[in-house]
Amino acid sequence: MDDLIEIPKPPKDLAENVDYRIRLLDAAQNDTDLQKGLIDLCSRDIVFWWDTFGFTFDPRKEPSTIPMVLYEFQEEAIRSIEEAMGVRDLCISKSRDMGASWMLLGVFLWRFLFRDGQAFLLISRNEDYVDKAGNPKSLFWKIDFLMQNLPSWMYPNFTRHKLRLSNHEIVEPRLVLMSLPHSMWILGTEPLPQQEMRPCPVYSTRRPMVRPMPFTPWPTTSR
Repeated sequence: MDDLIEIPKPPKDLAENVDYRIRLLDAAQNDTDLQKGLIDLCSRDIVFWWDTFGFTFDPRKEPSTIPMVLYEFQEEAIRSIEEAMGVRDLCISKSRDMGASWMLLGVFLWRFLFRDGQAFLLISRNEDYVDKAGNPKSLFWKIDFLMQNLPSWMYPNFTRHKLRLSNHEIVEPRLVLMSLPHSMWILGTEPLPQQEMRPCPVYSTRRPMVRPMPFTPWPTTSR
């Protein structure tokens, strides 16, 4: 790219964030330089990727597909998970509706898209909770949902089979995700021995919500 492309920071207010996403996707639709710039920016900043392209699903709400605009504590959690990948084990003590499953799977997907040499093993109490078509509680359903809400120009060369999602542009090592009782998640590079599966509250999502952060409004441009 010959010219510097300036991209405003995603707003934290939901209505403003939706407008921001619409404008950005519309601008990038036929602009390959902007697409490349966004891919590069997303690869360098996972929070930007989440606040610009991340969604969550809540069947209790209408519409049920909702842009996932991160709270401050969620940003901290995502960066902690990302920094721990391949380096150290990390435990998250969580309560319901804090977005923990979405954040963990989102970090996996982000690394699947933008990092070489990645593989992630998802484990739950039975196969249906790992991968079952049409079951929003299954882990792969959430990953598929996140993928389907990305712009097509962000897709790598990939294939999706039962219990497997493969990126053919990278080579894969291994990471493990385990589901345990008492709402405890353990993330590590190898399965932990049974005697080590104990609460270790490195990071807790039980925090109050925070006020939206300020942002620079999207500039008005002539078309």
